[in-house]
Amino acid sequence: MSNLPDESQFHAWLDGETDERTSREIEAWLRDHPAMAREVEGWRQDKLRLQRAVNQTDIRYLSANSDPVRLRFRLRQRRIQRLALAFSLVLTLGAGSLGGWQLKEHVQSRTLPMEDAVQAYKLFGDLPQLASMDIRTSEPPMLENWLRRYFISGTLPPNLERYGFKLIGARLMASEQGASALVLYETAGGERIAWYIRHRATPLNKGARQSDGLVAQYWSDSHYNYAVVSPVTGNNLPALRKAISSEMG
Repeated sequence: MSNLPDESQFHAWLDGETDERTSREIEAWLRDHPAMAREVEGWRQDKLRLQRAVNQTDIRYLSANSDPVRLRFRLRQRRIQRLALAFSLVLTLGAGSLGGWQLKEHVQSRTLPMEDAVQAYKLFGDLPQLASMDIRTSEPPMLENWLRRYFISGTLPPNLERYGFKLIGARLMASEQGASALVLYETAGGERIAWYIRHRATPLNKGARQSDGLVAQYWSDSHYNYAVVSPVTGNNLPALRKAISSEMG
């Protein structure tokens, strides 16, 4: 790619919506243009900060103007001012919506292994629509290209189609350690499970726990913490959890 990509191409690349060839061309162009690469990295960080705010309030109460994609276009010229406005809007919505469900177990998440993964599943995994996903795809290569932008050395999510679970999309989130992501799978009958990755704060011993009708299996590698969150009961779930346990860590 010899010419400067337009802004829409950069945002499509950040959101994992470009094909593999275009993604490689944009990445090569950014390597040759470090000043623009820093600008695009700023847009990425804007998205993470917005996700951190959005994650604290029920997605149902966010206005269309709080959508991260639309906000990033505005942030290019007035990033700091717009970010302050977006954050105040999210906080106002969160405080003023009586039905707004927040991550009330946030403080407890420090004592329970991968509680943030469980809460993320509760918040986004049960939504009937996929409007809250940053990327909607059933194609593993497209998801992998998207994940590599945020988790360079991470293990990729598994293919679970043999157990009836098909990839449907993913959401970028933010934790105290940095970026995190929730990847969702769904059966033809509507059952969902989630694979979760975050930057590692401390290593986790391979393990599993059960609470609130969910099972969280968790482990670490040298860079990241991982979890698979699934309902306690469901078709093929015992076999799936056995397979995850044998593969993880």
